[in-house]
Amino acid sequence: METIRLMLVTVLLVITFFIYQAWQVQRPRPVVPQAVEQSTLPKAIGTAPAPSKATASALAPTEPSPRGQRIAVATDVMQLQIDTAGGDIQALDLTRYRVSRDRLAAAYPMLNAAAPRLFYPQSGWLAADPARAPDHQANFVSVASEYRLQDGVDQLEVPLVWTDTAHGIEVRKVYQLRRGSYDIGLRYEVRNTGAGPWQAQPYAQLLRKKGADAKGNMFMPASFQGAVYYSAASKYHKLSYDEMLKSPLATTLGDGWVGLSEHYFIAAVLLPKDEASSCYTRALVEEKYLIGCLAPPLSVAPGQTESWETRIYAGPKDQDRLEDVAPGLALTVDYGMLTVLAQPVFWLLSTIHGVVGNWGFAIILVTLLIKLAFYQLSAASYRSMAHMRKVQPKIMALRERYKEDKKTLNEKMMELYRSEKINPLGGCLPILVQIPVFIALYWVLLESVELRHAPFMLWIHDLASADPYYVLPVLMGVSMFLQQRMTPMIGMEPMQRRIMLSMPLVFTVFFALFPAGLVLYWFVNNVLSITQQWFINHQLDRKATA
Repeated sequence: METIRLMLVTVLLVITFFIYQAWQVQRPRPVVPQAVEQSTLPKAIGTAPAPSKATASALAPTEPSPRGQRIAVATDVMQLQIDTAGGDIQALDLTRYRVSRDRLAAAYPMLNAAAPRLFYPQSGWLAADPARAPDHQANFVSVASEYRLQDGVDQLEVPLVWTDTAHGIEVRKVYQLRRGSYDIGLRYEVRNTGAGPWQAQPYAQLLRKKGADAKGNMFMPASFQGAVYYSAASKYHKLSYDEMLKSPLATTLGDGWVGLSEHYFIAAVLLPKDEASSCYTRALVEEKYLIGCLAPPLSVAPGQTESWETRIYAGPKDQDRLEDVAPGLALTVDYGMLTVLAQPVFWLLSTIHGVVGNWGFAIILVTLLIKLAFYQLSAASYRSMAHMRKVQPKIMALRERYKEDKKTLNEKMMELYRSEKINPLGGCLPILVQIPVFIALYWVLLESVELRHAPFMLWIHDLASADPYYVLPVLMGVSMFLQQRMTPMIGMEPMQRRIMLSMPLVFTVFFALFPAGLVLYWFVNNVLSITQQWFINHQLDRKATA
């Protein structure tokens, strides 16, 4: 009886987990004030003085101007378009990722300054006199309209030039792209050939319109969408769009980064080391959001040349890549409360995938390894269930004798368990152990870009999506039914028996909407459990007849 109760509680916990996920997605959000700002920059703090009202207006995140020349840039992993009006990236497509699993689908549009995507970086300089420094609306000049990373070359530079001939100032804005990298270097070189000193503050920011991809459902909850930032001192923080609207960020960060995160991908501004920057967020009209940083002033004396550098990452949340790009950037891969367990699961999956080259087979092998790790625990459970079958006649006799006295019946049942050395909860221990692994793998499948559009075999073309033909869920339900037939249902009321017999059907319906990789894990686990249980039962039967 206790075993049945624990099994029902376990099933209830799983269902409750997904109901909670749905509530998190669909519950009403608190009413927050509507944004009315167009461009205001937060008051600079720390080493960076506050810009004047005139210079602050330079940070207005206006729509891209059509007056500029578009520069096409191509590397082995991305295609970009840079506009000479502002000198900013107006479009960036990830050529190794597609918008859908169709091989003929378009490349994933990581950045785009046009609606409806509207997600792109802006950078420039602020000066007391706006005409003396190029902001992200200034006009640059390029010597070429097309750049391409050639075979055998590892780095490509795209230079743009802005000049103030009246004061002898030349600013070169140079993009640095490397082979196989989504990390884009941005270097400003300021040359002063005038008679007086030049001073301005560099800034870099990301502008985004909140997209429809922030939605989720009961079984595929929405990944975090919003601002993220990190520094060695303050560590990792997240700000949802609602939080950005209610409480704009205004802080000083050093040796860190700020960014805007979405499912599978992130764009981030990587701050220069050993330099304190004033970082901010803004919620603008039409659901536009802004995060950026303003660096301390840079002074250039007459006859001198100074430079300032930053980097922009715009690409996938590839865990092998992110930590090499910047400390803490891998934290944007959000596995939720079970990160401590999900990280080792992903590491094991990726290690095996590196050998077998197929994520589906990697899931099968991980399931086998987990089963081997808990082999003794499962074996003890199956021996306990086999013993329960043998004492079933005694249990039924007790139930018949004390059917009118529940208290005495429970006492006699516990005496029988002790005398026969039976653990009534032993049959549920393997289920309880695998529940955390199941949920951890669930988040790994949902959040790991490495498994995005990952095929398995035959009709399974995407392990992170539901089985399109529901074959795996049906197989899982059948395996669950077979496993149930091998489990003794001792001392159960007719209603309890009907509930237990309905569990395979209930789980089949639930799992029909789960990622195929998760259903594959559970199905393989059931098959291994059935095999192990049959083997142990066979051994016990041989000993009994010997």
